[in-house]
Amino acid sequence: MNIKQKIKQIFLLLLLMQINWAYAIRPYDATLEQTDSISRFMDLESVTIQAVRANERTPVSFSTMDKTEIQRLNTVTNIPVLLQLMPSVVATTENGTAMGNTSFRIRGVDASRINVTINGLPLNNPASQEVFWVNLPNLAGFLNSVQIQRGVGTSTNGSASFGASVNLETRKLSVEPSLDFSVTGGSFSTFGADLFVNSGLLDNGFFAEGKLSKINSDGYIRNGKTEQQSAYFSAGLVKPKHFLKFNYLYGDQKTGITWEGATLEQIEKDRRYNPSGYMYTDENGKDVYYNNETDNYFSHILQAFYVFTFSENWTFNAGFNYTNGFGYYERYRIDRRFAEFGLPTSIIVNGATIDRCNVVQQNLMSNDFYATNVNFLYSKNNLNVNIGGHYSYYDGNHFGELKWLQYSVNIPKDFEWFRNKFKRDEVSFFTKLDYTFLSKFNAFVDLQYRNINVDIRGNDNNLRRPHVLNFSENYSFFNPKVGFSFHPDMHQKLYISVSTASREPTRADIKEVLRSDWNEDVAKSRMVKPEYLTNYELGYQINKTQWAFGSNLYFMNYKDQLVPNGLVNESGYTLMDNIAKSYRLGLELIGGYQICKLLRIDANLTLSQNKIQDYLEIHAVYDNPVWWTLLRYDTTHITSGNLLYSPNVVGAGVLTYSPIQNLNIMLTGKYVGEQYFSNLSRPEDRLNAYFVSDFSVYYERSLKKGNGKFYVQGVVNNLFNKKYVNNGYFGGYFEDGTDNRFFVQAPIHFSIKLGIKL
Repeated sequence: MNIKQKIKQIFLLLLLMQINWAYAIRPYDATLEQTDSISRFMDLESVTIQAVRANERTPVSFSTMDKTEIQRLNTVTNIPVLLQLMPSVVATTENGTAMGNTSFRIRGVDASRINVTINGLPLNNPASQEVFWVNLPNLAGFLNSVQIQRGVGTSTNGSASFGASVNLETRKLSVEPSLDFSVTGGSFSTFGADLFVNSGLLDNGFFAEGKLSKINSDGYIRNGKTEQQSAYFSAGLVKPKHFLKFNYLYGDQKTGITWEGATLEQIEKDRRYNPSGYMYTDENGKDVYYNNETDNYFSHILQAFYVFTFSENWTFNAGFNYTNGFGYYERYRIDRRFAEFGLPTSIIVNGATIDRCNVVQQNLMSNDFYATNVNFLYSKNNLNVNIGGHYSYYDGNHFGELKWLQYSVNIPKDFEWFRNKFKRDEVSFFTKLDYTFLSKFNAFVDLQYRNINVDIRGNDNNLRRPHVLNFSENYSFFNPKVGFSFHPDMHQKLYISVSTASREPTRADIKEVLRSDWNEDVAKSRMVKPEYLTNYELGYQINKTQWAFGSNLYFMNYKDQLVPNGLVNESGYTLMDNIAKSYRLGLELIGGYQICKLLRIDANLTLSQNKIQDYLEIHAVYDNPVWWTLLRYDTTHITSGNLLYSPNVVGAGVLTYSPIQNLNIMLTGKYVGEQYFSNLSRPEDRLNAYFVSDFSVYYERSLKKGNGKFYVQGVVNNLFNKKYVNNGYFGGYFEDGTDNRFFVQAPIHFSIKLGIKL
């Protein structure tokens, strides 16, 4: 029996135990006298996220999605697509649907510079500084709320919040026992099933809950298949002054490789075309593909939280996280030189000298990530103080194995041809203070210090040009933030803030310079540097019973901003360059209006300018995209260009119709303006603007017997069957042009979920 089968059996046992707890043990006796006690229990749990979240007094721009909104938008959806209707968010997908590899940008800032926490603990992988959402299938089904702070926001834990921060909160303590089972089906052979069990709060203060989830789909483009499983288990103990909770999240995914994209010519012939895994064309003119061109990853996340109330004014909160991950991608590669794998440069086959052949390779990684947070919160009268500390350590290994070669070269089974290690540790501290004075004014001060050590050792994966990865660096950053807010009455808020952020390069940023074709002198001059940001925010909000409106003006002034240069490496990672001077200037508008009792409209619009002011681009020119023989370097000095992947207009709208109780009908729309994916801002390196609409229905009805409920949820994506592309990349400079790639999105498709709650 393998480890995956054992894990499944353990979770099935835990769920069966919880069903027993939920229906055989007396739940918490929630009498009227005990309502205040239950409320205090809820408040204790909220402390676990209080340190990193903004509140109505905080002078930053943020939006929050609660459990009800998540439930109505989520069928089989990864987090980026779930959040795409929020202000300034642009979601992207690789296989054309909301499953598989998905990502997002906020205000044009890519995912590696967006801090993500779950229950206040860091979720970003410290090597890439990104969250790969495909590795956490159906995470949305485990969530209670999501908050996005745009811009620098408040100090948080983990990777730098360099353009936005996203805070996820898993399910909160539920007093009553419950069971929820659902199945989902949809286009492209999509099928999913979920089982959730909650014990409720027992008389002894104990609670437990768990969820199992499975999703399979073929995806839209060829080889866009997904096979995903996940599990969530939580248990804890609540006492009047103590709160203890343990979480476990498990993710297991196998997806077809989809990160190569396709050229416009290929898309015109076949919109579902994907070159990944191509082997040869047979005698009938049919392309033959390798059947295991896949990306595979599984992870275990263990979390522990403890909250203790010293007194009415002092609260202590501590959290611990351990993440273990292992994964690999397997690829069929054509005409790879023996020298790339450290093998003899040539062999004799039937009298002929051969220096290359077809291979099947696996690029593997394993990692361990430890993180802990400690917070002291003080609150009295008009003063709130939050003092926090964070420590994390990451140990990651990257290595490669040859699974098959076209010709025998007498190597052992699973021959390992490269290995390198990446280690990173971080210590950070912050102090947040907000003080209300003259009853309507609030001052906010946030001081953060971060110290990071990075170490890379080993060999890179192409040994034809030996690249010894030998790099060690220490980064220290001080990030002050200050702001004021004015509340003329209970409905209005006016705020202003100035914040700074600093960020070190990622493992890939550093590695790609170390392994580049540049000579040693050029490489030193092109080594990526830390990037710095000063963020100014000015906003106004008003919330009335029938309508609400908010506006936020932002200016993000960068020094040495690391931005995509349009290229990607062989595993789909976007390569980065420092830009000496650049900025983002924008206006965010958010509004909602209850037209009548049955009908409501909500919308947001972001108008922005995202400009390069000083950037010397040095790009290599190759002979062609097959042989990649270096010919020369060209340089271009850019003083007035467009930042990549930064549309000037982004908007979303939601029309909600509720004709009867427990029935919600939603029509949504998302507009993304044109955007460039090369720094030269050429027309051929541009993604066209697009507008896409979805239609969804959610209905819930009580069962005739008992207290249970039946619910049905249906979603029609791309309602008007638009043919559009939402992402692409610049394929490199060649003598005869470029090799740009694009990611097409699926035409109209649907999913439907049927469930029962007890």
